[in-house]
Amino acid sequence: MPAGTGLRGIVRRLAALDGTLVVDSPAGGPTVATITVPGAAVAG
Repeated sequence: MPAGTGLRGIVRRLAALDGTLVVDSPAGGPTVATITVPGAAVAG
């Protein structure tokens, strides 16, 4: 299986939908990834 583009690929795809990715990883955890996509982009 070829290597993917990881979080950079996700950010690029979200940008096409005016979305965002925020990753919060405090010491001692947990790591939380929050993806936001405008409703209009999803509703089509």
